Amino acid sequence: KAAINDGAHIVIQGASSAIAGQITGDVQKHNLRNPGREVLYINVGGQAMELTGTKCHFYHFRWNTYAEGRMRAIFSAAKDTGGLGKKVYYIGQNYSWGQDVQRITQEYSKQYGYAVVGDVLHDVNKIQDFAPYVAKIKDSGADTVVTGNWGNDLLLLVKAATDSGYKGKFLTTALDQPGNIAAAGDNAVGHYTVQHFFPDANGDKGAAFGEFYKSKVGDYPYNVQGDTVNGVLALGESLKALKGKAGDKVSVKNIALAMEKVTVESSMGPVSMRREDHQALTPTAVAVVSKDAKFKFDNTDKGFKTVKLVSGKDATGPVQASCKMDRPS
Repeated sequence: KAAINDGAHIVIQGASSAIAGQITGDVQKHNLRNPGREVLYINVGGQAMELTGTKCHFYHFRWNTYAEGRMRAIFSAAKDTGGLGKKVYYIGQNYSWGQDVQRITQEYSKQYGYAVVGDVLHDVNKIQDFAPYVAKIKDSGADTVVTGNWGNDLLLLVKAATDSGYKGKFLTTALDQPGNIAAAGDNAVGHYTVQHFFPDANGDKGAAFGEFYKSKVGDYPYNVQGDTVNGVLALGESLKALKGKAGDKVSVKNIALAMEKVTVESSMGPVSMRREDHQALTPTAVAVVSKDAKFKFDNTDKGFKTVKLVSGKDATGPVQASCKMDRPS
């Protein structure tokens, strides 16, 4: 509301799904109440399925992927490289993102040839000792743990598993958050994570972008940073498309109509926007934590070694039936 009151026409946000859900709802309400004074929401971090499902609307564009896209990629890569066992245990945080990953882990079991031998949801950032959870994982006989956990919930979980002597692989979505590898240390080695940019994922093109970004910012672009670059580039392409049309009139509505058609040539491959639900088809890379990684992370002797790069088309699920988008006349 403060941004709108200050005259903002475009909001770019890359934090959690809970925050994204609040922002997209507020933007939609504002636009319904203020025709002709719409606000555009460029989402580069909120990954809950509902954002391009039940909560989809014309002025929301997601330039990152979402739970199904990430899990399609990581299950495929882990199976191809021997990291996905026959018995999977799911543990996640009890909110929209964790619930999405839980459901997808269950739904994809037949396709990828594993059985879910247990799953649990827990409060976000309130668990200090994951040893009881790890004990249940070991009792289940699981050889693979799938988790959507991030932050302290991920670090404490991996540490507890290592301390207990658990030998299975973790398939994660957030090991590349800045600070995680430094905090996890050798506990993280051999575990999988999935993201939209790793410097080694697409040969010289990816490496060049990684080095260029590092020269400007100080670090390689991990987590949502690559998605943010794509979102801003997409905004630039949308503005370019308006030149010489409709008297060069730039309005939020016209920017949105242009953004529906945008394809960004990223260092990972083409990222295109899907008109039906405003979900970007984003190339997605799966990597393992390794001391052999060419590009080190968190000022440690470890980094992310890409094992598979999945195209945006293959890493994105179909349009959700729950997306009922009202388009402007």
